[in-house]
Amino acid sequence: MMLRIKDRFQRLSATERLCLILGAALAVSLIPLIILSFYSHPAGDDYVYGASAHLAWAESHSLIETIKAALRTTADYYQSWQGTYASIFLMALQPAVFSQRIYF
Repeated sequence: MMLRIKDRFQRLSATERLCLILGAALAVSLIPLIILSFYSHPAGDDYVYGASAHLAWAESHSLIETIKAALRTTADYYQSWQGTYASIFLMALQPAVFSQRIYF
């Protein structure tokens, strides 16, 4: 089995080998982040951005209504704050909106 893998690896071009090695390095470097994510919890701005969407979810349990609330939050910040509207929309739909247990 190892011989077949080694043979296949040697048949790759230098660019393909580099891509494969860098892809493996990326995958290995993500392991600590995945482990740390289980200790993550919402704080500060997570509550502020997600408040409206959480209330919409708690009242209706409708994904459409929750997305509408996130869009309203984005529109409010569009009129009063800075230009990170896509990230504000994503922060308004952060996992704690639906449940604290899935925040990781």
